[in-house]
Amino acid sequence: LYQGERVFAYGNSLGFNFVRNETFQFVALARARLTSVDPTEIPELEGLSVRDNTLEAGLMANVTTPFGQFSLTGVRDAVGRYDGDEVDLSYRLPIRLGQWTFTPWASVLWQDERLTGYYYGVSEEEATPDRPLYTPGAARNFAVGVNTAWHVNERFFMFANVGIEKYDDVIANSPIIESSSNARMLAGAAW
Repeated sequence: LYQGERVFAYGNSLGFNFVRNETFQFVALARARLTSVDPTEIPELEGLSVRDNTLEAGLMANVTTPFGQFSLTGVRDAVGRYDGDEVDLSYRLPIRLGQWTFTPWASVLWQDERLTGYYYGVSEEEATPDRPLYTPGAARNFAVGVNTAWHVNERFFMFANVGIEKYDDVIANSPIIESSSNARMLAGAAW
């Protein structure tokens, strides 16, 4: 975790602030999409092609109001893995209580058919009697969660974040997906 005047690094993302003030932020963004699938590790997926992690690049705009923060992020596959796009519209409401910050959030994510096809589709070559051909279209997923932080002092804090993403039926109906949602948790500390 690093936040400079212009450059920042958060988890799997790097960014450059073109504009950053109390109410508006406009950013060039690069991030890793960590959604790989290695069929050699899961017997039920034998015969599938590997779905690799990738690097995405795009833009993000944040507007902070007295009612919370609104964010719009658009990214594109930057290395040709899936050659598609994702757009994320999010809302966050930071609540500060002493040394603690609680930030509930909600997002709507749109993923184009190239992204969903790469990660969740089944080609003719990969199809089997138990795993039919599947060509998903664009998807609209919903996610909610809460980020928490305990500010030990001005420079050091610890955090724990939890969230769940509910997949669109386009993804949930894929024969290579076991669940219609994905829960995530991240905890750590930053100086």
